[in-house]
Amino acid sequence: MKKSLLSLGFAALMYLPLVAQNNENDKEFWGSAETYLHRQTARTLDLVDQALKEYPPVTGNGTARRLALYNVDAILHNTTFDKSEALMGYVKTRMQQVIDGLKAPQEAEMSIYKLYNHGFIVRTKSATVAYDMVMGSTYQLIPDELMEQLVDLCDIMFLSHMHRDHVDPGVVKMFTDRGKQVVGPDEALSENKEMTHFRQEKIADMNIQLPKGRLSIKVLPGHQDELQNNIYVITTPEGLTYAQTGDQYHGEDVPWIATVKNHIPKVDVLLINCWAMELKTHVDGFSPELVITGHENEMGHTIDHREAYWMSYMKLDELGYPYSLMTWGEAYHYNRARL
Repeated sequence: MKKSLLSLGFAALMYLPLVAQNNENDKEFWGSAETYLHRQTARTLDLVDQALKEYPPVTGNGTARRLALYNVDAILHNTTFDKSEALMGYVKTRMQQVIDGLKAPQEAEMSIYKLYNHGFIVRTKSATVAYDMVMGSTYQLIPDELMEQLVDLCDIMFLSHMHRDHVDPGVVKMFTDRGKQVVGPDEALSENKEMTHFRQEKIADMNIQLPKGRLSIKVLPGHQDELQNNIYVITTPEGLTYAQTGDQYHGEDVPWIATVKNHIPKVDVLLINCWAMELKTHVDGFSPELVITGHENEMGHTIDHREAYWMSYMKLDELGYPYSLMTWGEAYHYNRARL
């Protein structure tokens, strides 16, 4: 019954603005094309949000989720809506869901929350670890008050490389003002003495003590072109291991990444940028139990480089690994025995 209702709901999207609604202002749009399109977008995003709640991230994902994410692609690839009230409201709703999830008891072995761009929060019972959290890139998407709540719920943040869609000085300050550690490569806010800068041109070990246990970390010396791009492979006190690749993209690194699984712990979850160079080679190199992509629909890019969810589906379907494609504000709850 759910599926049939959902299908009818999506099929009706194109007709919503044409039929009478409870709100009198929704009945007539002649002469107001811009209002028409923005109202249609708001209603589409509301229905997308409902669909994603009914069909949360799973391994592989089904037709209903794909249809919802394709609708997001269609909206985010129309620059008319880049700073629209509908989009900003949608982002707030999505981030509030992350906050609510992080406040709830941790039931799964590991929960992976996807934020904007390539930002993630990974939570286990011993640690809540953030990666590359930003409030936006060319303009602010996530309000300060919501980001402050997210920071309050994290123990530490790791930064991959010095690009504004991965390093937000305001978010870094939120962490350090609260006495929380921020780790990044030498080039990332190099003048910031409150951060921990760590970079070696070989695989290096790092250990960080958190209130509920110690993180064991392998720091891989990656690059985006010539820019330093740290890849952190983190093992929690529970023995769970996850990695986020930042914007790894450098031909000279491909050979050693292709065999990196021989030098790191077994990876449970790999968080990889969807446009990584030789994606299959990179994923094979880490040989994870689960793949989750990031960096889709980066709003600072032109629409031809706002990597769409439908493109990620095409790539992930060809990998041969279990995967889950997520959008902003969603969580995948990982349990080894249930994957």
